[in-house]
Amino acid sequence: MRLLLLCAVLLECAHADADPAKCDAGAAVCEGVCSEPEVMHVLEHMPPRQCLVEMGTSLLEPFNTQGPGFRAASCEARVFSFLSGLQDTDECEAVAAAGFMNYGLGSTVLYLVLQLQRAIRDRRPIAFVGEWVYGGCEARDFSCALEPLSRCNLTGIPSLVYPRMEAEQLPWDIGGEFSKCSEWGGRRGRGGGDALEEAGRGGEGERGGLAEFAGGRNSLFHFVSTLSGFIFRPNAVMRRAAAAAQDKIGLPRRYLAVHVRNGDFCIAHTVTSDRKQCHSLPSFAEALQRLASAYSLYDVYLATDNADAIGTMQALSPDLVFYWRQDVDRDFMVVTADDIERREIFLEQRLFRADLRTRQRHLQDIMVDILLLAGSEAFVGHFSSNVSRLVVALGTFLRGGTLMPFVSLDIPWCWGGGRPTDISGFGVWQC
Repeated sequence: MRLLLLCAVLLECAHADADPAKCDAGAAVCEGVCSEPEVMHVLEHMPPRQCLVEMGTSLLEPFNTQGPGFRAASCEARVFSFLSGLQDTDECEAVAAAGFMNYGLGSTVLYLVLQLQRAIRDRRPIAFVGEWVYGGCEARDFSCALEPLSRCNLTGIPSLVYPRMEAEQLPWDIGGEFSKCSEWGGRRGRGGGDALEEAGRGGEGERGGLAEFAGGRNSLFHFVSTLSGFIFRPNAVMRRAAAAAQDKIGLPRRYLAVHVRNGDFCIAHTVTSDRKQCHSLPSFAEALQRLASAYSLYDVYLATDNADAIGTMQALSPDLVFYWRQDVDRDFMVVTADDIERREIFLEQRLFRADLRTRQRHLQDIMVDILLLAGSEAFVGHFSSNVSRLVVALGTFLRGGTLMPFVSLDIPWCWGGGRPTDISGFGVWQC
C-alpha cells in the first residue's frame, strides 16, 4: 500500500509541475523513478514495473470519469466534463458544423481533435457532417464506430441548421495558443477552482482548454490525449466486437502489444513526399524482448496487415506467446500492381470503391485493433504512424493521465496539427 501511495505522489508530481519545490508532498522524490520523460524528445518510456498504473476504465466499457484511475480534480476529468457539457445540447441552431477529410482513421481522429480545440476556443458546440469513407452502417458516418460527439450530428432532427463557415486548415494555432496559456496549470490536481468554468465566464484564461495543463510536463501531449479520449469512445457494437475478439483468441488480461504496419506504409514514400517507411521485423522483436524482460510479461497482441509477419515474429521471439486475429481481411489491405498504377496505394482510396459491407468490416477490424493495442500494458509501434500516436494517447488517457509505456522505432511522439513539423534531431515529419 505504501508503495502504491508513493507512486501516486510521484506520478501526480511528474505531470503537475517540473519544479519539485512546487509539489504539495514528496517534493524530494518528484523527479524520482516514476516521473515521466519529455514525450516529444524520447523514443521510449519504460518506467520500473512498480510504477505501472492499471487503467482507470476499460476501452471495452462506457467511459466513466469516476473510475479508480481518475481524480475528480484532475485536468483530464475536468476537460472531459467541460466538453461533455458543451457538446450535450439540443439547441442545434447554435452548433458549428465541420466537414472532414476522408483520410486514414488515425488522421481523421487528429482532425477531430483540432475541431474540438476550436469548440473550446469559441465556447460553441460542434457537429460533424458528411459521409465517412470508413462508415459501412446505414448512417455512413462516425456513428458506425463511435458514440456521437453531439446530439446534433444525428439524423432526424428537423431543427438542425448548419451555419456556413469558412474552411480552416488549422482552426487553432497550436504554437501560439500553447505559448500564451495562463498560469492555471500550476493548480493541476491541487484544487484552486475549475479553470474551464472560470474561462467560460471570461477573464484572463478565456482561451481555455489547454490552460488546464499549462506549466506541467508534457502539457500539450496530455491535452491532446484528453481530447482523443473524448472523441474515441467506441459504440456498443465495437465494444462487443473487441470483447469477443479478446475472448476468441484467448488474450489474457495483461499483455504487451505491437503494431506492425506494412502495405501502403512501406511504399508511400515512392509515390508521395511522405517519409514513412516500413521497419524491419527484428527491430520490433528486439523492442518487445526488452519490454518483456522489464515487466515479466510474455504474452503479446500482434496487430498487422501483413499475414507473413506473424510467423516471422514468432520465429524471432520463440519465448513470447503471440496472439492475433485470424479473421481480419488482410487481403483487402494488400497493395496490388493495379493500385500502384492508379496511384491508389492508401487504404482509404480503395475504401471509396468498396461496398458498404467491406467498409464496415474493415472499420471493425481497425477499431478492434486500436482498442486492444491501447488496452495493453506497454506498446511497440512507430510514431510516424497516426495510429501509433493515437494508441499511446488513448492508453495514457485511460490511465488517468499516466504516460503509457512505449517504444517508438522511428520518431518521438509529435503534434503539429496535421502540418509538417520539425522534430529536433529527426527532421521534418507530418504530425
